[in-house]
Amino acid sequence: MFDKSYEYVKLLNLFPCFENKKSDFVRYNMNHPDILKLKSGYNIDSLFSNESFFENIFAVIKWIKEIVPYKTSRYCLNDENFSGLQLLDQSIATNTRLNCSGYAKILNDVLLSQGILSKCVWGLSSDLRDTECHVFNQVYNPQTRNWMVVDPAFGFCAIDKNDNYIDVAQLRECVENQESIYCKQTKNKDYDSILTSKYMSYIPKNLFMFGTFKESGAVYNPSKNQYCYIVPCGYEVEGYSSFVFTNNIGVLY
Repeated sequence: MFDKSYEYVKLLNLFPCFENKKSDFVRYNMNHPDILKLKSGYNIDSLFSNESFFENIFAVIKWIKEIVPYKTSRYCLNDENFSGLQLLDQSIATNTRLNCSGYAKILNDVLLSQGILSKCVWGLSSDLRDTECHVFNQVYNPQTRNWMVVDPAFGFCAIDKNDNYIDVAQLRECVENQESIYCKQTKNKDYDSILTSKYMSYIPKNLFMFGTFKESGAVYNPSKNQYCYIVPCGYEVEGYSSFVFTNNIGVLY
């Protein structure tokens, strides 16, 4: 399963440790004007008609994929400062596709419009010069009272071998230990084995460290002290004084 990414898995095991302390680093922009406009302009409330939290999540992912095509390309619409609303408006107006970052921002802002805690998470390699990262969401489920990985670009929620929805730290730990994670795309159906195999070959590179914004929702401005890198203990970073660095993965919770 890990043939193509064996070296990345080895690297995860060389730097497996993070601190995990309670943090109030992230502030949620639930009442930002762009969040409110997104909610009313795109009738977001209609996507949350199910009692099941998971069914609502899957409904939103399906809606995003239907309204805006996905493309893994640098030539897609990817203004790093755009809110979810701006990305939707511009991609529809110009018939332009979005990449994983765009999908994650839209999902993030949609969830925040419903009062659901969510953060965009940049999954990064060990080389900060490597711009080929992957972006997904860390979402708080108020029904189960735990955080979970939701990947709108791939269209799934991550679960472990026991069918438990898992968070960012658990996702990384599974890959470190070469344990399978599974891609669940609906509430009632089993995971997608083909998608799971593809994801397990792709994701190890992008779990070495993580990034997130100090303000979650609408404001995605990587200015000084607004973007945080979460790096494993023992990994030294130099020459990036414009950003916040921490070993505390609790920033994502």
